[in-house]
Amino acid sequence: MKGIIVSSTNKEDKLLPNRNFQNFLFAPFKAGLVGFSSFFTILLIAKYAGSLFGTANSFKIQTEDVFLSLIGFTLLFLVKLLENVSKKNGAKT
Repeated sequence: MKGIIVSSTNKEDKLLPNRNFQNFLFAPFKAGLVGFSSFFTILLIAKYAGSLFGTANSFKIQTEDVFLSLIGFTLLFLVKLLENVSKKNGAKT
């Protein structure tokens, strides 16, 4: 049969680099941003409440607040990344 080309690659194999980018970089980064935002929001509410009730003299956002919020980013980034790695390893077995 001339003119027939049979490809042994599946469509899933062609999409693998995009899926890896989605699973191992984009989704964890998105989860990390949610973690950062939630930690930062909690810190802002706590600082505002402290200044409102008089336990703190003024309401200031400092660099330490951003660094503490990075803990939320790191935690949720790692959780999502490890979930995706375990799903991929579970699919292979």
